[in-house]
Amino acid sequence: MADVAARAGVSLKTRVVAELLDQPDPPTAFFSLNNRITLGVIEELHRIDGDQSWPRTVALPTELVARGISAR
Repeated sequence: MADVAARAGVSLKTRVVAELLDQPDPPTAFFSLNNRITLGVIEELHRIDGDQSWPRTVALPTELVARGISAR
């Protein structure tokens, strides 16, 4: 019974996420307070985008620029 309730909770969350993303000015980020909400967000984003791959890490090249304090 708890499993059915959990699945119903996730589907409710996906519906809410879908409604938020359908707005004229959709959110650019989601913050969730628990795993069920997080699963709902991820499930809906996967449904929309179709990308089922694992997230990837992108490292941007950086360069340290030495800056000194000049005495006048």
